[in-house]
Amino acid sequence: AMKVVLGNESGDAPPQRLRRFLREARVTAQLAHPGIVPVHELNSDADGRFYFTMDRVHGRELKDCIRFARDGTDGWDRTRLLEVLLKVCDTLEYAHSRGIIHRDVKPANIMVGRFGEVYVMDWGLARILADVDDEPIVDILSDSLSSSLSGSTVITRDSAVVGTPSYMSPEQANPEEGEIGPWTDVYAIGTLLYEMLTGRPPYRTGDAPLPGHRVLRLLQKGGPSDVQEMDPEAPDDLAEICRQAMQRN
Repeated sequence: AMKVVLGNESGDAPPQRLRRFLREARVTAQLAHPGIVPVHELNSDADGRFYFTMDRVHGRELKDCIRFARDGTDGWDRTRLLEVLLKVCDTLEYAHSRGIIHRDVKPANIMVGRFGEVYVMDWGLARILADVDDEPIVDILSDSLSSSLSGSTVITRDSAVVGTPSYMSPEQANPEEGEIGPWTDVYAIGTLLYEMLTGRPPYRTGDAPLPGHRVLRLLQKGGPSDVQEMDPEAPDDLAEICRQAMQRN
């Protein structure tokens, strides 16, 4: 598969977008793990447009698998979801060992193949801990602001909040209150488990999703409803793992 950098109306990519594109290719290329799609080539075509090539992934997004498990369809159940989650944990632990934090772990960024393959996708917001000057948020802010549609990534100019609110850690919602680190991704893993156990992402009480900025305000105020309040039949041990992963401190 070939990934290309998108240009504006004239066909030219803004410099900050190009930097972010090249950075994503280089960060991903540093991570050689079965749970991360390998990058094979970074180059430019005859017209000078940059691209990188990677394995083409066939599969479904984790959000679809969670829905199948909730409905009891297509052979999915909680046990199968937990097997996927364990592979996500392995992948992120490897990335953390290389000093890289994903920062946008969510069901839409996890692909599940037909034969048990699990890939953590989209490392465009990843943070390299050893490089304090490396911050993709700056380029995102100077390019264009993302929309605040439900479930979308929310980026604001004040304090540079970045992430998807339902799966975002407290330190991402309140940057002045905490540092980003491996615990940031651990919190996101807790939100995945929360959704697997309850059938809904944190902070959603009804079937209709909330706007992203509204979820962000709820996150800034406090934690979501307890797992076993949302689903009294959730196993005690899994509910406790979820609480530990999603501790605000």
